[in-house]
Amino acid sequence: MGEGRSGSGVLLRIRPNEDVCTAVEETCSEYGIEKAQVYGIGSIFEPSFEDGRRIPCLATEIAIENGRVEQVAGGPKATIDTAVVDVEGKTYHGRLKRGDNPVGVTFELVIVAGGVD
Repeated sequence: MGEGRSGSGVLLRIRPNEDVCTAVEETCSEYGIEKAQVYGIGSIFEPSFEDGRRIPCLATEIAIENGRVEQVAGGPKATIDTAVVDVEGKTYHGRLKRGDNPVGVTFELVIVAGGVD
């Protein structure tokens, strides 16, 4: 991971093979962020959704449609709803499964503290 901080948020670049949700949670924990909105785009190898679907494509592009972090017992928890497009142009929507979404080339995010209602 690489990150920078200014004001009430964090700019985060997640490197290849790191899980998106885990990286967001670790960054929030490190900076003491308990609630946040998450925005970003990037690539994931064979994205996996919480509902059990897996997109069998190594070259996907992903946009976060609704990303948030909330404090739960044990620390920050990221919930990331996405739009995914595969190499054939087919679009999928779903919530990323925590621990099962390794970044492809890179994933860039902005974590904005607060703002979760």
